[in-house]
Amino acid sequence: MAGPTTSMDDSKSPSQIIRAMNFATNDQGILTIQSLKSELFRLQIEETSAEHIIGQAELEGILIRTTELSWSWLQQSS
Repeated sequence: MAGPTTSMDDSKSPSQIIRAMNFATNDQGILTIQSLKSELFRLQIEETSAEHIIGQAELEGILIRTTELSWSWLQQSS
């Protein structure tokens, strides 16, 4: 499955971005910008922003916004 990283620098693979998104998702299946920012920092992924990743994932139909600051997965990630 193509991840939300199509137009970004390839030094981090799409699977690393998806992994960061999965780790940043809470037990209720909710992802926030802040949780993703923290996970990107932990994994030393600096090539893109949490906002960009979430925006791309929304465009690709992977995430849907549930509140102003949170998103839920629409597709099962690999």
